[in-house]
Amino acid sequence: MFIHFLSICLCGTTFFVLRFQANLEYIGDLLNQIFKILPSYCLASSLYFDVTGSLLSEFREKTKGLGNPIPASEWHLLNITGDTGI
Repeated sequence: MFIHFLSICLCGTTFFVLRFQANLEYIGDLLNQIFKILPSYCLASSLYFDVTGSLLSEFREKTKGLGNPIPASEWHLLNITGDTGI
C-alpha cells in the first residue's frame, strides 16, 4: 500500500513537475517511462496528463528544453502507449 501511495502522490507529482522544467525535461520523461511499469503510477500519470496535458504540450513547443515535443491529445499514440516514442 505504501508503494502505491508513493507512486501516485510523490512520484507522479515530482515527475510531472520535472517535465515542465526546461533543463530537466529529458530526466522527467525518462523517469515517466520507467515508472510506467507500476500500474498505480500509470493512474497518476494519466490523471495529470488528462488535466494539464495541453499545457505541457504548449510549454514544450514554446521553450527550448532537452525534451521532445509532446502531442496535446491524450489519445495520441505516444501518450497511450507508455510514451515509448519519446
